[in-house]
Formats: sequence, C-alpha cells, structure tokens
Amino acid sequence: MSSWTLHQAAKVSEQVRYSGSGDERKALVNLRLLLQHFGYATKLDDITTSIVDEYVLKLKVAGNKPATINKKLAILKGVYTDAMRRDGCTKRPHIPSLKVTATRLRFLSVEEEDALIEWCCTENELAVCEVFIVLMDTGMRVSELFRVIPADVDLRQNIISVWKTKADKPRSVPMTDRVHQIVGRRIRRRNLNGSVFSNVHRGHMEYVWDCARNDLGMKGDEHWVLHMLRHTCASRLVQQGVDLYVVQKILGHKSISETEKYAHLANPQLRDAIAKLEAVNSGPIGVGARDAHVGARPG
Repeated sequence: MSSWTLHQAAKVSEQVRYSGSGDERKALVNLRLLLQHFGYATKLDDITTSIVDEYVLKLKVAGNKPATINKKLAILKGVYTDAMRRDGCTKRPHIPSLKVTATRLRFLSVEEEDALIEWCCTENELAVCEVFIVLMDTGMRVSELFRVIPADVDLRQNIISVWKTKADKPRSVPMTDRVHQIVGRRIRRRNLNGSVFSNVHRGHMEYVWDCARNDLGMKGDEHWVLHMLRHTCASRLVQQGVDLYVVQKILGHKSISETEKYAHLANPQLRDAIAKLEAVNSGPIGVGARDAHVGARPG
C-alpha cells in the first residue's frame, strides 16, 4: 500500500470532516498551514514524531499559545484519522496535546458597555453598535451572526435560529428586548435577501472595535477582543443564576466543560460563607484599632 501525500489526505479531510461545518473556514486555514509547513508532496508515512516536534517548536517560537497549538495539532490528527480509515497510511506519529493553563476570562462590565455604546454613537457607528449589542446579548459567534437571515428570526416566539454552528448542531437563541427591537427594525425597514446585518462589513466592524479599544484606553488589554462579547453574555447569564446546562445550550458549546469555566462567577456558597464570617465579627475596625494593628502612618 502506497502512503498518501499530505495534500491528498488534506483534500479528503476537507470534504468528509469540514465541508459545511461551522468551523470550516478556520479548519481550511489550518490545513493550508500544515501543507505549507510539511510540504504538499510529503508522504504521511514519512512524517515522524521528531518532525511533528519541530512543528510544535516553530509554533511556540512564533508566539502561539498552547490552546492555539492544540487546535492546529487537532487538524493534523484529523488528517491522519481520515487517511488511516481509508488505507491512506500505515502509521501515525505521536501528536502531543499541550497543557493549557486557565486564562483570564475577560468580559464587559456595565460601565465598559455604556462607554463602548456611547463611543459608537459619538463616532456615528450606529450599525456597528447594533452588532456589538446583539453579540453581547445573544452570545452568538461573529460568523453565526452574519449568517442570520430574516427567515431565521421568529419575532413572535422571540428566538433566532442558528443553523450552521461550530458544534454542528442547530440551536435556538432567545432575544432580549433590545435585540428584538434591533432585529425587528432591520427586517421591517429593509428588503433583505441576505443577512440581517448585510450592511455591516466584518472588516469595518473589526476596525471600529480596534478604534474603540484605543480611544477607551484598552490598548494594553490583550483580552479586549471581539470574542469577549460572547464571554460577556455567558458571564452575565451565570451571574444571574442561569443553570450551566441552559447556558451551554444558548452558547452552543460542544461540551459542558466549555461552559464550566464560567461556573466560578456564580457561587452563592462563597457569599454565604463571607456573610457568616461577618456575623461573628465584633464590628468594623476603627481608625485607632487599625493603627494599633498595622502601625500608625508616619508623619
């Protein structure tokens, strides 16, 4: 049996694994990066564990974080899985999975949201502002939002149907009052054949986001990215006591483990514990007592 080339295997994975899926665009980008690194004509059986290790090192040097590297390696694993099922190769090198440490979950505070909306209004970016609000209130991914057409919106049931998702499972997303107003107004005002948000170009939206980031003093905040609007929706749902399983369904997470990273935001037991601790305290420490314990301020 002759081993397939990486190009042959990538073509198969593109068709059987990623075509029509919610993450097709990103998957194709990563497939192209694999081909560029390992070589289109490279035989699958010729890629050794050492060669994969060199690829991982290259990604690290380029500044890729462990979670990003794991996503790229998952593409390579998928290529080998699809090929082996079709006798396209006889062996697979060891493809590692890097340890991912928990990162800060960044979401908008109410004050930051108000500042962002006010900035958009001042800069006359009302259409983009509507996109930001809908992303924040629905938790939809940017790609999902721009695929919404009028037929996907049920104003009477107050839901948006998201058909093409990263998890490959359609879901219904409830609308807040302001999302209902924005979407309803757009559908009634315009004769739309395409996306409800067809008058907003994604590139321009990203440009506006970056401008707002700079003007609002968030240039140094590496977590100030568009995806934080999705985090904002999930965080607010959890903080308001919505069950994690329900949050999972609204956000469209493949696994409940993805949703559980927000769990610490809603922990009434911790608040109850502090309340009980406060109950046994004798009272607030006065200035004199404070100085006696921590030392009087000099001068």
